[in-house]
Amino acid sequence: MDSCATRAIILRQTKYSESSIILKAFTEHSGVQSYILRGVRKKNKKTGMAVLQPMTLVSLVPVASPKSELKHVREIHPVAPYSSIPFDVTKSSVLIFLNEILNQVLKEESADETLFTFLFHSLEFFDQYDGPVANFHLLFLLQLTKYLGIYPRNNYSATHQWFDVGQGEFTRSKADYTYADETGKHLSILLKSDFEVLGALRIPHAVRTSVNALLLSYYKYHIPGFRDLKSLEVIQMILTEDD
Repeated sequence: MDSCATRAIILRQTKYSESSIILKAFTEHSGVQSYILRGVRKKNKKTGMAVLQPMTLVSLVPVASPKSELKHVREIHPVAPYSSIPFDVTKSSVLIFLNEILNQVLKEESADETLFTFLFHSLEFFDQYDGPVANFHLLFLLQLTKYLGIYPRNNYSATHQWFDVGQGEFTRSKADYTYADETGKHLSILLKSDFEVLGALRIPHAVRTSVNALLLSYYKYHIPGFRDLKSLEVIQMILTEDD
């Protein structure tokens, strides 16, 4: 039985045979789904492998198969093709980093259209934005926590400068899993910001690295099974300039 077309964000592709792959995607109407795409690795296949790269925004039509629990994809094509990310080393590196995170946190096989809309529009914005992008991933990770149900409380003040990873809020004193000084200050600033003020954010490289470490610790604490990222070292090398 054929399904209706749905927008999707490609998360991962895995080789299934010499000519086919299994595609994992976060779809608008069904959440995380895996599909078999047969023959796409053939040289004469119309569907180019570029369309199937992680974080590509696509529209696809899934088809149920009586012989497999996995659906097949009858057709797939890009929507809102990226115009800058494929040609920008910094943006491409950030996208790899975010893709690794999304592969860990997106697990539900049910619709979450609000989360999908956030991700879709965030990626569109990132591609179209022509200002400094060194802090984009920090804002993205913070905004994402809203949809994961773990958004931190921004109660930063002169008396509450230590951010407690476990409690998700600022506290009066230092304890295990806390961050303070410039890290806490800039985390509070980020919590009050959105993508529209991205270009106005000024965060020194050392502080950016510390805030990034804080956020990854926060994800690891609150999301079961969250693992260390293979792309972390790369993004730290790429985003070396101070704002």
